[in-house]
Amino acid sequence: MLQMSDDEDNFLSSINYPLVIECDMNEEERAEATETIVTAVEKFPSDPEQAARFIKESLDRKFGQYFHVCVGNSFGYSIDTVVGHKLAMAYGMTGVVVFKAS
Repeated sequence: MLQMSDDEDNFLSSINYPLVIECDMNEEERAEATETIVTAVEKFPSDPEQAARFIKESLDRKFGQYFHVCVGNSFGYSIDTVVGHKLAMAYGMTGVVVFKAS
């Protein structure tokens, strides 16, 4: 497991804005996904499962099924996605990955 230094931990916990790490979505989808993620993380700060469900249902309604969502404080990912439908971001200490797979 990757261990963060105190400086890295302090930096991440001080982030009060969405930090996009990787994205190939169009601007409309990216803006909507980012706003939805921030809302979910703020609404369910201690329940990543509920936050993931909220994000998935919102994006499925807005952009069509089937989005997959991972929410947590410590995870890695390696995924194959449908081009144009992937976003990885951090908001505070919470990481989120949303994507469509074929």
